[in-house]
Order: sequence, then C-alpha cells, then structure tokens
Amino acid sequence: MNIKSIRYIFWLLSIVLMIGLWYQYKESLAPTARVHNQEGTQMGSLNIGGPFKLKNQDGKIINSEDSAHKVRLVYFGYTYCPDLCPLALANITQAIHLLKRDKDRVETYFITIDPKRDTKKKLKEYHSNFHPTIHMLRGSDAELKPIMSAYKVFAQKVEDESMNDYLVDHSTFIYVLNNKGDVVDVMPHTTPGDEIFRSINNQLFQRK
Repeated sequence: MNIKSIRYIFWLLSIVLMIGLWYQYKESLAPTARVHNQEGTQMGSLNIGGPFKLKNQDGKIINSEDSAHKVRLVYFGYTYCPDLCPLALANITQAIHLLKRDKDRVETYFITIDPKRDTKKKLKEYHSNFHPTIHMLRGSDAELKPIMSAYKVFAQKVEDESMNDYLVDHSTFIYVLNNKGDVVDVMPHTTPGDEIFRSINNQLFQRK
C-alpha cells in the first residue's frame, strides 16, 4: 500500500470520526427527561416536543410560545374518551389545585386528537369538568399532524359495528415542559396528582 492510499484511508477515518463526534455532541444537547413506564422511571434524552398555535374552547388563538417563561403541561386526548382522558385530566386538575398560588406560573394544554367531533362548543362543555386554567385546544387535521408528530403521539380511529360512533386508540402520556420549552418528564395518564405536582414543582424551583 502506497503513501497516497494510506493518506486517503486516514482521511476517510477522520471524517467518520468527526461525524460520530458531531452526533454525540448533538445528543448531549438534547434535554434529559424522566420517562415513567411499567419498568419504572428511566432517564434519557428525548428529542420530542415543540411549540404550537391552536384555538381554545373560546375560539381564542393560544400560542404556547407566549408562555415561554412558564412550566407547561401537555396532554393529547379527546372529549369522547370514556376513561383514560377523564382520569388524566382529573389527576392534572388535582396537581394544579396543589400548586395553589404557584398555579399562575404554569400553563396546561389539552389538545384534542379528534377535531371533527370536538367542536368549540363541545370543548367548552368538557372544560367545565376540570380546572378552569386548562386550555382546551383544537385545530384542523393539517395543523394537528405536525404537533402530534413532534410529541410522538399515536392516534387511530377504531370502528365498531356494534357502536353508532367510534373510539380513538391513542397514546396517553402527560408531558411536562420546563420554562425553556424542553420536555423534562413524561408520565402515564394514571400518574396521581401529587406526583404530577412534584414534577411541576421540581421545574418551578429547579430541583431534580
């Protein structure tokens, strides 16, 4: 092997090494989040989440970036959900009550995955069952698609011949975002309100 070939191989290896170091560096910049699942709590870097702009139950445009200085909760569901969504929102409502005066430092968003049935009127009716500070948001399918993709949300309509209507099979995670907009905690819908409260408090007062 001549010197020219050795230099070429060395050059290729250098490029591969630089690419590897770059991806490792990018990964190190990703926010570290707690992910709660059946195996317990795991720490990891999550490249999920992002800003959104949708209309709430009163028809007002809500831009999540307007609350960039606040801790945020995000949950995706639909008003016709028979059990999972009501439980998640009840737990979130309990957490907000536990925050007391600090609730003004937190914004909570319920984003419907079923905008066809979840009209402004329907969201307003549903809103009355939970904490009044929760924003019930809706948008067109085109508006929702990139948001759901950013949060890695799964949703699929389930038809049943025995039913006149349909259900939506969907992921049921509660996302906690810090005041920089990074997802720092991902919890199942069954998480009790006091645990959600502690997660929010950790961000409000920068505790890990």
